[in-house]
Amino acid sequence: MSSTVETYVITLPFREWIALHHKPLPGLVAIPIIPANGCNCSKMPNEDDYKSSPRNLLITSADGQTGHLLAELLLDPDSADDFHAQFTSLTCLTLDPSKCSDLEEAGAKIVEHVPGDKEGLVQAMKEGNIDTVVIIPPAKENKMELFTETVEAAVEAGTVVNTILLSSAGIDYADPKKHPRLTEFKEMEHMLMRRGKMNPDSETGNSPCIVRAGFYAENLLLYTKTSPELPLPVSENRAFAPLALGDLSLLLAHIAVGRGPNGLSDQHRGQLIIMTGPAMQTPTELAKTASEHAGKRITYTQSTPAEAKKLLENDTSLDEAEIEYLLEYWDLVEGCFTGYISTHAFHDITGESPQEMGEWWEIYGGEFGEGGKGQPERKRRRTTKGKGQAAKPKEEPKKKEEEVDLTEDVDDEDDEDDEAEFEPDAAVMQGAADDDVEGDVEEEDEIVADADDDDEEEEEEEEPKPKGTKRKSNNPTGKNAKSAPAKEAQREAGRKGGKASASSRGKKR
Repeated sequence: MSSTVETYVITLPFREWIALHHKPLPGLVAIPIIPANGCNCSKMPNEDDYKSSPRNLLITSADGQTGHLLAELLLDPDSADDFHAQFTSLTCLTLDPSKCSDLEEAGAKIVEHVPGDKEGLVQAMKEGNIDTVVIIPPAKENKMELFTETVEAAVEAGTVVNTILLSSAGIDYADPKKHPRLTEFKEMEHMLMRRGKMNPDSETGNSPCIVRAGFYAENLLLYTKTSPELPLPVSENRAFAPLALGDLSLLLAHIAVGRGPNGLSDQHRGQLIIMTGPAMQTPTELAKTASEHAGKRITYTQSTPAEAKKLLENDTSLDEAEIEYLLEYWDLVEGCFTGYISTHAFHDITGESPQEMGEWWEIYGGEFGEGGKGQPERKRRRTTKGKGQAAKPKEEPKKKEEEVDLTEDVDDEDDEDDEAEFEPDAAVMQGAADDDVEGDVEEEDEIVADADDDDEEEEEEEEPKPKGTKRKSNNPTGKNAKSAPAKEAQREAGRKGGKASASSRGKKR
């Protein structure tokens, strides 16, 4: 009989082909194919290629608190994470270039964002060969228009692959009628995720990442003028988890410089990250923590939304849109929509733990009170690794020198003590001699008493005690009496007035 074996030819991507190649199935022959888009799947990307590839960053709203802080951290040569060595160039997009002169001095390229000039944005992205855009929506009335313009420019430039959007936590619970500013962030996320529909041939948005940040702890500085009170428009039993802005900038920096075969690191690409502070606190607990760490007593009082709005409007540095956003977020807190913590992504990406509020108050406690400055011009940032540690001041090397000096002082004191051991003064010697005389009389009385007790016990004992048992002492103090030779030697040393002995007794006194 003859048998016929049928052979089937299948076409599979490279990885599936490898799996079949190592586990061959009878009658099947698998071959790799080249897809219609011209990409050869059998040619896997080399890890060294994308790790050493250029990374040209663009940060929007660099004149704002968050954007400026992120740019500072990326450009800082003293950063513990060495971010400045992990990208090729940094372009800062700003509505007010005068606020970014320090960033330009640090090495960033400053580009003014003129509303309505999309072609100017496209040209800037092409000239800088921008491949990664960190979009931080500005706290402006025309926030949505500026965001749309930036996304469209990134698509038309044709060089942008990675897009990172800073959004807001709590937008899933936002009511479009009650919370229009929060709803804007939801619309931005939607636009970013459908960016491919704008231009199917563009790679923009194929490597996205969205970070939803919670309530910034630095917003509490807006209430420094009312210190020692925190007049918050929420009930005392409502909880939220304030987030240190330094932690947010650290997270964004790690994502911006991360690399993977498709653009961003595979750990970040396509992620929707929600980040809050490490602990939920009610307003009462917040004030208690502040009092314990800020060096002054701070109390919480509940205010109405109208009172909160009036207080915020007194700060001329705030845009009307930012005031509206803050009041809407407080409304979420009052509605119990913020009682959660989300910190795992921060820990997994940065390898650190978020800053505790106690540590935050230790940094900003000086801003509260009569001497407070109100909202500082720029938030402080953390640049050193550690459990939520804030950035150390640059005077730290001097501190180390002071520590060395203190050590030398201690060594000097030890040297003086050593000299004192060999050259005690007359007062110490005389005191030591007096102590020895008194001690000799007491010790001789104890020896006589102990000797009498020992004689009585020896007479009473008829049978020897088992080996290893201890004889009960009649010493009323419960301490074992010293042997006569040892005491005699001690008395003799005292009579001679040994320098070391006198010196040691002087120290104890």
